[in-house]
Amino acid sequence: MRFQPQRLNSTTGRPAPRQPQRGSPQSSLDPCPGAQSRGWRWRGEGGAGVGGAGVGGGAGLGGRGEPALPADWLAGARPGQGAGRGGGGRPPLPRPLPAAPPALRGPVCRPVRELPAFQPRLRNGREGPELQSQTVGMAMASVRIRQAEEGDCGNILKLIRELAEYEKLSDQVKISEEALRADGFGENPFYCCLVAELLPAPGEPQGPCVVVGYGLYYFIYSTWKGRNVYLEDIYVKPEYRGQGIGSKIIKKVAEVALERGCSQLRLTVLDWNKGAMDLYKALGARDLTEAEGWHSFRFEEEAMRELAGK
Repeated sequence: MRFQPQRLNSTTGRPAPRQPQRGSPQSSLDPCPGAQSRGWRWRGEGGAGVGGAGVGGGAGLGGRGEPALPADWLAGARPGQGAGRGGGGRPPLPRPLPAAPPALRGPVCRPVRELPAFQPRLRNGREGPELQSQTVGMAMASVRIRQAEEGDCGNILKLIRELAEYEKLSDQVKISEEALRADGFGENPFYCCLVAELLPAPGEPQGPCVVVGYGLYYFIYSTWKGRNVYLEDIYVKPEYRGQGIGSKIIKKVAEVALERGCSQLRLTVLDWNKGAMDLYKALGARDLTEAEGWHSFRFEEEAMRELAGK
């Protein structure tokens, strides 16, 4: 189809409708063929293409209830020129988006079903409140420091082996439970011992108390100070550390030593065991290696036999 320059009406000064050339078919996009030839006009002053509108603000097809055209779109229009197919001046209006499917309509976020509160479960299937009561019970349980009895020798030997393994010297443990009984609870005991036992919490069934630590000591003599006490071993099981049990054992040994007229409490510790050294210093002990340069020596049995000529 050949386009010609648009002519203005001599009476009204408005654009006159174009007439299609002879022999050319009416455009298939014209909503009403022959309307322009009969002088019909769409609503609004400007002619409209498919879905377009004139400058006067008329609507597109049918002119029913469509929203107003954007101002920036209308600002670029030329008087009397529509935006139909093949026209110039402004781009075609964007087509409206299709309606959302029914499944996507409404609020995007839907309320989530409330989950039940978390309940920790033990291996044997007991519920969380029982676990909580056990934890509280362990926190409320008290530790008692008492003098060891002959029946404690089995537990004491187990703790001695644990201590030797902790100190990486387990190959040096040669003691037996029978020797502990004879040397600690005979007519002339060579050592004394304290045990730390865990008492059941209030409300829990009473049963045998669990021994979680020990302190083995004996009395020596100093030519400078007189009576002394030597703390040979002090040990607390790893799962019960950090509760002040070791400090209680040392304090009890000091109490017993003072009752026996001792003026000093001595002990030794490996140089890599910084945690134990910090504890002893915090309780008031002095590091004699640092302060006075002492070194600890020991004769083994073979060296003693050579010395004794046996």
